[in-house]
Amino acid sequence: MTPGRGARRRWVRAPFLIGFLATLLVFGIYVWSRWPRSSPSPEVVARKAMGAFELSDYDGLLEHINDEEKRLLKLDEDSLAELVNRFYKPNTSGFKPRGQIVLPRSSESDALAMREYVHPDGRKFDLTILVASGEDGPKVYGFVYMLLGSVLKAKLPPGVASGQGLDSRHALLRAFEEELPVLNSLRVPGDTISDNGRQVFRSWKEIHKSLLRRAADRASRE
Repeated sequence: MTPGRGARRRWVRAPFLIGFLATLLVFGIYVWSRWPRSSPSPEVVARKAMGAFELSDYDGLLEHINDEEKRLLKLDEDSLAELVNRFYKPNTSGFKPRGQIVLPRSSESDALAMREYVHPDGRKFDLTILVASGEDGPKVYGFVYMLLGSVLKAKLPPGVASGQGLDSRHALLRAFEEELPVLNSLRVPGDTISDNGRQVFRSWKEIHKSLLRRAADRASRE
């Protein structure tokens, strides 16, 4: 018994229909992949980056750090973990977070997230994450710079306030010099600062010179 004319037509149309559906699916995936997506707000990125850091999720944290800083500082999961485990954690041992993450600045273009950490002896510092919007959406900027500042403030003796005074300048300089051998042994070679919208690399040696100069300038005015 041979199939009827209608059955033969359905059999001929089936491969065509399958091919058409496959082409439509590929086209749909392509359009979806190219469709503009709304970026998360700077506040959301700041909170996520802070959370990733506090949970030691270095891969997650790296996703939020801007590409130029990662390139200049050779940041990857291993070098970031080394920086935290050999520099940040030993100097902040005994500190506990107090309160929730606060955002003293938050807008559509940038956000500053902070959480205060305190020690039983009265020392304290603010862990700070700065996020700014660029071509790739909101990203963390100056992460190592902020981390360095947090550690130096954590090392200030009880009763020495972080500020512009001569005692504070000298204490910050001493704290940095104590950590310089460790910093020089790390794979992360320094930090970055923003200069007219671009990331500028500073070696640990250059940072040391800057701290020396600031302390000398302050001493000359007192």
